[in-house]
Amino acid sequence: MKNLRNILGFSILLFIAATCSSCGLASIAGKAFEGNTNAMYAGLKGQSVGILVWADRGIMIDWGTIQLDLANSVQNKLVSSKAGEAKGMSWPYPPASYVKYMRDHPGLESAPISEVAPKFGVSRVIYIEVQNFRTRSQRELELFRGEATMSLKIIEVDSSGGTKVGFTEDNIKAVFPPSVPPDGLPNIGDNKTYIGTVEAMATEIVKRLVTHENEPARGN
Repeated sequence: MKNLRNILGFSILLFIAATCSSCGLASIAGKAFEGNTNAMYAGLKGQSVGILVWADRGIMIDWGTIQLDLANSVQNKLVSSKAGEAKGMSWPYPPASYVKYMRDHPGLESAPISEVAPKFGVSRVIYIEVQNFRTRSQRELELFRGEATMSLKIIEVDSSGGTKVGFTEDNIKAVFPPSVPPDGLPNIGDNKTYIGTVEAMATEIVKRLVTHENEPARGN
């Protein structure tokens, strides 16, 4: 009888939601059936891929490995993804190779990424620019709150070395922990906050490249 009452109650909820699209119940029922979000860029399937991360000089002074850490995290998430957009990708060179190449050729830092991409010998370059990164709260420096702002470009390289921008998005935000208050939290530490924020950044990038499950809504 209890199961029957539960079924009837849920059926009533669905009926009300269907006939009252402007009321709160419709919103609740809709959220219960939210599914996956499609990739914003679906052109990595079957491609040879490389990842290059650029970070502001001030960020590099404090976090010298952020380029490599973020690139590795993005690649690992894409390699382990079961989404259709990730099938058939190949990774001819590890992220460290791109970091080393750019450091060995410092003059390329000022060149547009569309001119640099053909030098890597891959058909897709995931290019991430990190404009802002911090592990401490802006309100209370003794409290921890990971925040980052990035831009993303996907450069498509054809067999002749020609390039075009397949996707671009600016002002991508990442926060760690996910529900941290604006003032931050005590006792997390810079190292843990750094690692968590880099992972959150990689997650935001990969969300744009593969179909993924929607996250449940968080309370305020």
